[in-house]
Amino acid sequence: GLHLDDAVALAVDAAAGIVLADRSREQQIAVFRGEQEQQAIHQPQQLAVQLLQQVLATKPPLVLGAATVANCSAMMPLMSGGPVMYCLSPTIKPEAGSFVFTSNVSTDDADRAIIRFFRMRGMKRIGLVTATDAMGQLAERSIEEALRLPENADVKIVGKANFDPSDINITPQLIALKGSKPDALLAWNTGAPIGTVFRGLLDTGFDVPVATNYGNMTYAQMKAYEPFLPKDLYFSSAEWLPHPASISLRHEVEAAQRDFFARFTAANVKPDVAHT
Repeated sequence: GLHLDDAVALAVDAAAGIVLADRSREQQIAVFRGEQEQQAIHQPQQLAVQLLQQVLATKPPLVLGAATVANCSAMMPLMSGGPVMYCLSPTIKPEAGSFVFTSNVSTDDADRAIIRFFRMRGMKRIGLVTATDAMGQLAERSIEEALRLPENADVKIVGKANFDPSDINITPQLIALKGSKPDALLAWNTGAPIGTVFRGLLDTGFDVPVATNYGNMTYAQMKAYEPFLPKDLYFSSAEWLPHPASISLRHEVEAAQRDFFARFTAANVKPDVAHT
């Protein structure tokens, strides 16, 4: 078994999410994987619920997963009486007082931060690029809520480009969005869809600052997309990142950060957002 002080185990299934059951201080972890490949592709939410039911039958005190908005949303109703569920997507919005928690910084806070960043640099005409899946819909609503804040009264969405996550070419949508002359873009997509967005921006000569969510802050992904990354690309992130000495964080944050990086340095690993 793993001691809590030794490591944190996170597991992500390609489609449905692996659910972990933490049983004791020694962390005996039961991993439930979906072997039904076709179901994982075509009915991921149904499979996530089935896997969760298997886990709950073991009466674990904690469930980690799933990793996507749609799967976590499908699983939440089963957690009304516990145990604690820790969703690995920060985009869902658990009810106050519920047993459901989310990872990292909430999408709402990330949206407010990046819109404030653009606004304070004079970029107030924003273009929005989102997929039509559950994550894209929640992200779009979150951004619209942020724009209703008094501080963002002079910031507006001048155009939107929506696309199916399975699309491999979104040139028509980006050309239409480019015509609205935004100062900057919010591209709230992760994984393959954000690669489609980046390629499309290059192909259409759409050269404006782009902000995307911190789910894309992985070395492997950015290396793969390097040939067509936007010239000015921004992420809204939590305080886990290393920082220069000129920036001072709260004492407890600094201490946790030093411990975090020391453990990965000892393991000869350079951590990115996937390790947080």
